[in-house]
Amino acid sequence: MLTACRPTPEPPVAPAHARSPSGLEEPRRWLEALGLELRGGPLPVATVSEEEAAAELSRRSDALWPEDRVRNVLGLMWMMLGDGALGVDPQAVRAGMRLGATKPALAYYGRDRIAVIDKEAASLAPTPLLLTHELVHAYQDEQLPGGVFEALESSTSIDALATRQLTLEGHAEFVSMAAFLRGRTGSLDGLSPALFDPGAARLSSPSAALVYERGALAMLQVYRRGGLDAVEALLREVPPSSEQLLHPAKLGRDAPTVIAPPEIPGAQLVSSDTVGELTLRNLMSARIVDDTVLTPAATGWDGDALLWYETGDGLPMLVWRTVWDREEDVEQFAAAWEALGDPPAASCMLADGRRLDFVVLPPALTKEEAEAIAQALPVPPLPPTDGAASTADAEQQALADLATAFDVTDGTAHMRGTPIRVELPERWGVFHAHGVPFLRGPMKNGFGDNLIIAQTPNVMGFTLDDVAHETVQQLRDVLGAQILREERLQVAGFEAWLLESQGHEAGSQLEMRQIRVVFFTDTHEVALTFSTVPTRWPTVGPIFARMIDSLAPA
Repeated sequence: MLTACRPTPEPPVAPAHARSPSGLEEPRRWLEALGLELRGGPLPVATVSEEEAAAELSRRSDALWPEDRVRNVLGLMWMMLGDGALGVDPQAVRAGMRLGATKPALAYYGRDRIAVIDKEAASLAPTPLLLTHELVHAYQDEQLPGGVFEALESSTSIDALATRQLTLEGHAEFVSMAAFLRGRTGSLDGLSPALFDPGAARLSSPSAALVYERGALAMLQVYRRGGLDAVEALLREVPPSSEQLLHPAKLGRDAPTVIAPPEIPGAQLVSSDTVGELTLRNLMSARIVDDTVLTPAATGWDGDALLWYETGDGLPMLVWRTVWDREEDVEQFAAAWEALGDPPAASCMLADGRRLDFVVLPPALTKEEAEAIAQALPVPPLPPTDGAASTADAEQQALADLATAFDVTDGTAHMRGTPIRVELPERWGVFHAHGVPFLRGPMKNGFGDNLIIAQTPNVMGFTLDDVAHETVQQLRDVLGAQILREERLQVAGFEAWLLESQGHEAGSQLEMRQIRVVFFTDTHEVALTFSTVPTRWPTVGPIFARMIDSLAPA
């Protein structure tokens, strides 16, 4: 994990917290075997309290989100949520960003050390793979002019920051996994998209998971084209938009359209920003859970300008001009945006070919006044786009992957690539949220009963005992969950471990009752997570039990 802070001296680490740097000796050797050598001397690994980590990571978050950028986020919230968003305190938004930067962290790079966070004295030992990821950030710090923190802080827009984060975290995730594989197996043949799948973590922290996963997958595609040299080149030559990393087929082409702020009589431009596809996806995913809707809505972005004006009487005016690869993309985005919530009273949305303009005025004004301003905006001709074909391909492939994630036949469901089938209860079906395909029960509103199946290569060589120990410790000591049942059982010919628990998910106020079933094939770990809310357990618990009993070879 990496976030940025101002280049001020780090506070000294108390000697009592210092660990031996020996924890980095093996990760350093792995990186050297890839040809990536750190020039600096031994880097200490230090244990810091949650309070220390929160203070440091909060400073870094504030540096990335200065007041004008936070105001731009509030502008987006105003457009999406309506006039009620005008009462949101900018400091509350900043506090939420700080929490997002600190809550999921287990460790982070801090210029002169790697800090491992002591999660409520649970003493979770950092894995070699985690330490390698942070050591890659130290390598990046040496390679980039001014270092990684300066690279992040110098981002000139919301999308530039998102693109840099995708690049840094994607590079660290990819290189650390490659180094780990080379160190353990002597080969990079096992590199595959499945290694970077965050699974159910997408549901609890979709924006963070998207940065790590999609950044790493972009690096994987670049590696397959040009090897490690191409990966290193991408680290140094950051693409012009997050779109190119979310859709690596667009790398080197489909450059974003540059939008000149239109002149508006009687209004003065105060600030401008570019939102970009990654932030659009994250913003819309808060309201649009279904990937079959979100994917076509966000794909096809070709440029945008978020513009704050001030009128002669001091009133704010927000203009957001977006450009898309196809007119079809305009229609898809506009339809999804309109479904997000109630628009501001004095606002309008105006489409013109591949261009889509939004104008938002204070509530004291009228929708008709917003429409008049939108219709009077200058509309210079757009340059031709070379992204229409790649956008169509990306959208079709994503929707095809969603459609084939599960095979549902004769009342059973089989997730593609896994060795098991499971009984599909009556009125249950396949759903897709934040990139996670899963089975879900009938749902009117709120949380739905569900089953998530995840299969990942067992690169760490874990055993059932390892998983049982780590999972119980994480749930009980870190999240404060109640462990209700543990047992061993046979699942479709595999020895499996079952854990039943009740508690809160990380970063969530929602209490859940869960059953986890884990087993190992020769090469993979397969994990099934059954979830519901505690009040529904008398009804849903027996359904889960029947589903577990029904597990059979695919």
